[in-house]
Order: sequence, then C-alpha cells, then structure tokens
Amino acid sequence: MPDGGPLPFSVLNGTPSVVNLLDALQGWQLVRAASDALGAPAAASMKHVSPAGAALAGDVDATARATFALDGPLSAVASAYARARDCDPRSSYGDLAALSHL
Repeated sequence: MPDGGPLPFSVLNGTPSVVNLLDALQGWQLVRAASDALGAPAAASMKHVSPAGAALAGDVDATARATFALDGPLSAVASAYARARDCDPRSSYGDLAALSHL
C-alpha cells in the first residue's frame, strides 16, 4: 500500500508478487462485475494478468468432474470455479482464483 499500511485483503499462503497482486485486483473486478450483472456467483482463473477462464455457477459436465476429481454435489461458487478452470485447464495451472462469493 502507498502509505505502508496493510493490504485490503488476506493472503492465505506465501508472499504475493506484483503479478499476483495485479491478478487479484483484476480478477476481483471481473467476478464482481459478472456477478452483479448476471445475478449468479462467478469465478475466474487468473494467470499472468489475464483470465485463463471465467464462468458463472452452473452444472459441471462429466468430463470436467473427472478431470478435476470432483465427486458429489458442489456449492455454487465451487461449480463456478470448476467451470472457469475447465475453460483452459493447462493455462490455469498455478492460477490465482478470483471468487465473487464465499
């Protein structure tokens, strides 16, 4: 932060790089706008300041469930993230997950 104060969010693991911070800020803007406009939980898989995938909550197809080893029911946010990762699973590896809801 410019004044040396704390970040306006919590880092759960590790030390964020500048690119990680940009991914977090841009990802949050993307999922917030999508969720507000479309009225559903949204998620984005951010990689190197670009979305590798973005999606709204919904059904996750059988192929994506098998790819990501998803068993049983998913929350709306989990389904949005699985669908976002499924847009480009290879590019999403090591991504920053941006979620509109908890």
